[in-house]
Amino acid sequence: MSASFSGLAAVSGDPLGKPSGAMNLSEYLDGLSRLCEFFPDFRVMPVSINPEATSRKRASCLLSMEYSGMGEGIVRPCVATLDFRLVEGEGWVCTKMVSFEGLLGDGFEFPGMA
Repeated sequence: MSASFSGLAAVSGDPLGKPSGAMNLSEYLDGLSRLCEFFPDFRVMPVSINPEATSRKRASCLLSMEYSGMGEGIVRPCVATLDFRLVEGEGWVCTKMVSFEGLLGDGFEFPGMA
């Protein structure tokens, strides 16, 4: 099931238009772009990054961050896991991101990259 951020510009009562399932990279970037248009002061601040190599060609990362700029004084915490794969000629490529409470809700996978 594909999901995207919806209703960021007064179409919906939820300006974040939380996704209801997996998103591909294009949908994620489109939603992030609309979020930044709706909240021009939107910022992501990494709090901690904990990478771990799971094999010679795979790695994962636990990322703790805070979102701000979505209303005066509002800071939203978020924790995410990211999976990476070493792709010849491209380097390390993120193949999956799952976040917990925060901007992305259900997370997303990049089809064909897992």
